[in-house]
Order: sequence, then structure tokens, then C-alpha cells
Amino acid sequence: MTEKGRKEAPSSSGYAVPKTNPKVKDNEDHYPINDLAHGRNALARVHQYDGEAPDWWDGTLTELITTVETAVHREYPGLAKRKAEREGKD
Repeated sequence: MTEKGRKEAPSSSGYAVPKTNPKVKDNEDHYPINDLAHGRNALARVHQYDGEAPDWWDGTLTELITTVETAVHREYPGLAKRKAEREGKD
């Protein structure tokens, strides 16, 4: 999405970590989850961090991962169900 498009998008809707979250330091929305593909992408992206949370997040990496996972699984409960099924089969 372009910078102009982001600024014109509805405020904080469709994001796993909206700018209204008290732990967001840069006043930007993060991890769009407006459709299933974006939800999957948000999960994949948040798990790419290695050891430390990004500069824009005022918390631990574990807190960020939990925040994103919770938002995505709330929006797309089927993803949480499939994850539980995969973990149960291993």
C-alpha cells in the first residue's frame, strides 16, 4: 500500500497491531489483516524477528507475537484450529 493509501485508509481497522495500541511508539498501524492472505502473512512476518522486538514496539518480542497471533486468530478462527490440529499430529 502506498503512503497516501495508508493515510487515507480507515484508522486502525484491519490491523493486528493498530496505532491505538499503547505499546506502539511510532503512531503507525502494523500487520494488516484485512483478508485471510494478509492474516497469514502477519503471522509469518512476526515470527521472522530474531531475539528482539522492532524499535516501534514498546514491549517484548513475545508480547508482540502474542498480540499478532491473538488478533489474527480472532479474525480468522480457522487458522487457530488448523494450527492446533498440526501441533496435535506431531
